[in-house]
Amino acid sequence: MRLIEPFSANLRSLIDDPTYFVERLVEAVQQDILDGVEVWPPCPQHPNHPLWYHDGAWYCDQEKAPIALLGSLP
Repeated sequence: MRLIEPFSANLRSLIDDPTYFVERLVEAVQQDILDGVEVWPPCPQHPNHPLWYHDGAWYCDQEKAPIALLGSLP
């Protein structure tokens, strides 16, 4: 939770739309993690690249397909 709070507080002051807020929050947290780790979350089909969050789900951009809903990755 400590990782999310600073991003959440900053974005709340800038974004009113709840869907856009969630997308930006996930993107900001993922980028922060990627800055310290090579791949996160790893794609289960192609572990050499991360999944990317958009449209309410984690996507494999290589396959252009949704892999998991937010909160459902192990």
